[in-house]
Amino acid sequence: MRNENKFYYSVFTKHEYEPLFISLGFSKIACTEKVSMLEFGTPKIDMVIDRLKTKIESTLDLSLSESKVCAIVANADPFTNGHLYLVEEAIVKRYDAVLVFIVQENKSFFTDKERLALA
Repeated sequence: MRNENKFYYSVFTKHEYEPLFISLGFSKIACTEKVSMLEFGTPKIDMVIDRLKTKIESTLDLSLSESKVCAIVANADPFTNGHLYLVEEAIVKRYDAVLVFIVQENKSFFTDKERLALA
């Protein structure tokens, strides 16, 4: 992967294989009784989340710890009435902010730019 200039990897694996990945330098992000998610490289997921929180707070001028915020992650290929329903429900439930994350992937029918425009 380094030969392809990829310096961050994440993996989902059966819980029983977690020690193998840890021995290779991966760090555990989360786990259940059956599966584990691990990461290797930079930036670490905690750093990305902290940067995202800071950007959201400054852009929306609100404190995430003091606000009622929800997030929706959607491929939106295309953005459907189902996606719209999720956003409308969040508004009805009076969230201070509704964050809609559109998956950035160019393996869809629409490009990521088109899907973002549709959303």
